[in-house]
Amino acid sequence: METFNQLTPIDLGDAESDPDESRGALVAAAAATQPDFAAGLVSCLDLLPLEQRKSAAHVFANLVNRTDTTEFATVIAKSPIIISSLTNAYKDETADLALIRGMM
Repeated sequence: METFNQLTPIDLGDAESDPDESRGALVAAAAATQPDFAAGLVSCLDLLPLEQRKSAAHVFANLVNRTDTTEFATVIAKSPIIISSLTNAYKDETADLALIRGMM
């Protein structure tokens, strides 16, 4: 859980600093080379407390929406398990989990 708290300021910035674009690019490149990272992140959401779910969703969405690379988004697009997990949240999950997965 601490990892999400460390990644969020790198990818999104916080009240004290702007996002660290160079470190964010490194995180995105590393995540793209580890396809299990995205699948694991999506599959463990229901086990995380709400604040960590939000952090995980922000990190995931930032990695997908980066303008300097599309590698992570390509990993997601090629994984039917990830896509179905995200979309199935609207069918039978709790509202907060569906909202979090929708952000992703």
